[in-house]
Amino acid sequence: MKIADSKEMKAIDNYAIQNFGIPGIVLMENAAIKVAKHVLGAIFRLKGKRITLICGKGNNGGDGFAVARLLYVSGIKIDVYLIGNDKDIKGDALINYKILNNIGLKVTSIDAQNLAELYDNLKSCDIIIDAILGTGTRGEVTGLYKKSIDLINGSQAYVISVDIPSGIDADTGKILGTAVRADKTVTFVIPKIGLYTYPGAAFTGEIAVEDISIPCEAIEKQNISVNLLTPEYIKGLLPVRRKDTNKGSYGRAVIIGGSENMMGAPAMSGLAALKSGAGIVEVCVPQSIKERVAPVLMEAIVHGLDEKDGTISLSSLDKIKNIIKKASSLSIGPGISKSDDLKKLLFSLIEFSDIPLIIDADGLNILSEDTSILRKAKGQIIITPHPGEMSRLIGKSIDYIQINRTECAREFSSIYNVITLLKGTNTIIAQPSGEVYINPTGNPGMAKGGSGDVLTGIISSFAAMGLKPIGAVNAGVYIHGLAGDLASKELGEYGMKAGDIIEFIPAAIKSIMLYEVITKK
Repeated sequence: MKIADSKEMKAIDNYAIQNFGIPGIVLMENAAIKVAKHVLGAIFRLKGKRITLICGKGNNGGDGFAVARLLYVSGIKIDVYLIGNDKDIKGDALINYKILNNIGLKVTSIDAQNLAELYDNLKSCDIIIDAILGTGTRGEVTGLYKKSIDLINGSQAYVISVDIPSGIDADTGKILGTAVRADKTVTFVIPKIGLYTYPGAAFTGEIAVEDISIPCEAIEKQNISVNLLTPEYIKGLLPVRRKDTNKGSYGRAVIIGGSENMMGAPAMSGLAALKSGAGIVEVCVPQSIKERVAPVLMEAIVHGLDEKDGTISLSSLDKIKNIIKKASSLSIGPGISKSDDLKKLLFSLIEFSDIPLIIDADGLNILSEDTSILRKAKGQIIITPHPGEMSRLIGKSIDYIQINRTECAREFSSIYNVITLLKGTNTIIAQPSGEVYINPTGNPGMAKGGSGDVLTGIISSFAAMGLKPIGAVNAGVYIHGLAGDLASKELGEYGMKAGDIIEFIPAAIKSIMLYEVITKK
């Protein structure tokens, strides 16, 4: 599913109006109908008796005026407030505002003198509809707008935001001084980037994407490069396992990792690869830990490699090259540690391997010493950094990366022709072409040691099975997060661990294949 910034969304609206002759007020009415549907659902569920709708002076407020009319003529009691003076309302919003006056629904203008009236109302209402500020908001929210938003956030009511919670930058997710904390956001046509980018994503509540009858052509003409991963898309990536197949039909994933003090990491990657469907999984570890890793990976082939000071040594390179001759994906990094030998080993494999190569964990820390080696890669490189590792790769602070996640991932991918998977809440995946994907699955319970090793194993499995590298990454990230969501639902975020994510991988894949996606609450 495409996901737009404010300029792209405005262009979509304009295309529908200018090329198809759909009046803007029709789009406003369609949006209002969809919001009203969600309000009616909340009334039924919450048995709410009092609804308060707070509008701004722009088109977001116009949507709100239309929602108010639809609810009012349905016999629902609703109080409507306008922040500021009605003389500033224009266009389609003004038409809907005048209709409210014509049908006898009072709209109370809020100013500094009667702000207390809004405060009293919000203390006792059951549902608040936020139609104050829309996707065009850029400057810091101040004055009556800020005070009104603070009053909304201080209430106990169920809050529904129209298109985007007021005060969130639709392009970046930045909080513009203050923002409405919604329980549900009803957005239109396609999602907005700010709804899935932190810190704004923490304010949206449940997100409902509603169709307002804009033809698909209006979206396609914009060449939007940011996408939201969906279960339908992921299902389309996963191969159907035919009856006339064998283990060789589903690829050979080779994982290199482990060291004296981190033998669990490659084992977890191997288990995750096995649970994700790879036909054959081979795990390469230092010889000294092979006997401890092998019993955990009974269905995998475990190789012992030459080592030096508890880590894989350069003298194992020829053996590794021989192992990966039959491989269809290669991963390196989980628990591997750092050394001069490992640097030479990694750089040699980057130049030698012509299959998808996933670099994770200490593999990324080694890579950060000289990223120019990526330009010599024969196969598609996939990097999977968390913000700290990304900081070392690009020489920027973690704070900078967190504020500019999409830009950082996209730029690194473009410069080095790699697929960049920037971990974190709503993980970002960027291709060298500039195409970006945002993952909506996952939860805070996954913030545990070993979760990244599990992700590496899942991606390596899908890459081994023959998915295109970007498909393997997207499917891996989505299913990793979904497995974490299933684990969280069963065990809770506090008690779940990385190993539990592995156990729920089959259920996550099954739910995708059967369209039985279990969503987060």
